[in-house]
This record gives sequence, C-alpha cells and structure tokens, in this order.
Amino acid sequence: MKVLLLDRIANLGDLGEEVSVKNGFARNYLLPQKLALRSTQMREELQQRVIERLEGAERRAAQLDDKTLTILMRVAEGGRLYGSVGPVEISTELAKQGIEIHKSEVRMPHGVLREVGEYEVQIHIHAEVIRFLYSRNSLSRD
Repeated sequence: MKVLLLDRIANLGDLGEEVSVKNGFARNYLLPQKLALRSTQMREELQQRVIERLEGAERRAAQLDDKTLTILMRVAEGGRLYGSVGPVEISTELAKQGIEIHKSEVRMPHGVLREVGEYEVQIHIHAEVIRFLYSRNSLSRD
C-alpha cells in the first residue's frame, strides 16, 4: 500500500514522502496512529481543495462580468494625471463596490496608468479564471 508520511519514521522515510509499505503495517500502525495517510486519500483531498478554490474564483469572477470602473483623479494640462492609477487604486475602487480583489491579482497593461483614457485591465483570480475589466480615468478639478 502507498502512504504519505505525516511524520518522520525511522527506517521508513521523512515527512511528506510517499512510501510503499505492507498493508498490515499501514492498517494496524501507521493509519490508526495518524502517522500516515493513504496516498489516494490525500490525492482526493487535494483534488477537492483545488475544485473548491476554482469554484470560489469563478464566483468572484462573476462579480466582474461587464464591470467598468471610473476612477476620478486630478489632471494636469494635456491629460497627464497627477500621480498614477495602479493595482492598489483598482483594488481599492473594487472594494468600495463590495468586490474583494487583491492588488496582486490586477495586471495592468503598461505598469501604471498615467494619462486620462480608457484601459483594459486583466484580473487574474486563479490560473484558470481571468477576467477583463475596463477602467476609465476621468478629469477632476480641485
């Protein structure tokens, strides 16, 4: 039987190793003492976690469908922004709308936005879940 060790066991292996042992040793000692898990059991748990994480990412991504952000910034002559719009500003604006997106999930087209205009920003929630968000900078006069 193949098991995944949850602790270091002398003459058998270290923590995290997958080893082959006799069925009786696994059933009578390793599994009851919680020193190991069946490798198929661990694989099933990992697959379940991956599925749950993907479903959560898809739920979060559904909130972004057809979403356009407008971020008000102070603007100098010629349409250049005082400062810039980056991942922090995008995630902050989304948080105001009740959508939790971490700044590391925001992929900007050219680093940061420094001019007034409309931009397409990618949101990478999960390796398999990517959404496009449209961001528009507007003029604000103080």
